[in-house]
Amino acid sequence: MDERYWMPTRIDDPPMFLLWDMDLVIVFVLSLSMGIATGFFTLSIVLGFLLAWAFSRSKGGKHPHFLKHLAWWYLPIDLIVLRRSPPSGVRAFLG
Repeated sequence: MDERYWMPTRIDDPPMFLLWDMDLVIVFVLSLSMGIATGFFTLSIVLGFLLAWAFSRSKGGKHPHFLKHLAWWYLPIDLIVLRRSPPSGVRAFLG
C-alpha cells in the first residue's frame, strides 16, 4: 500500500468536541449556562454531568440519529425542520 496518501476511514462519525459527542457537550453547556444565569454554578456542573450521562445512556446502542427520528415522529412539524422528510402525519404517499 502506498503510504504517501492518507484516506479517511471514519467519515460518517458524528461531530466531536475533544472526547465527547457534540450533542452531549450541548446538553452540558445548556445546563451550565442555566446555572450561571440563576447563580447555582456548582449545582449546574453536577446537574450537567448527570444530564449528559443520562442522555448518553438513552442513546446508547441505538441508531446515531435515533433522537432526530423520535422528534420527527412525536413533535409538531413547526418545531423541527427536516428538509428531505415528509410530515409524520402523512400516511399514504401514492394514489
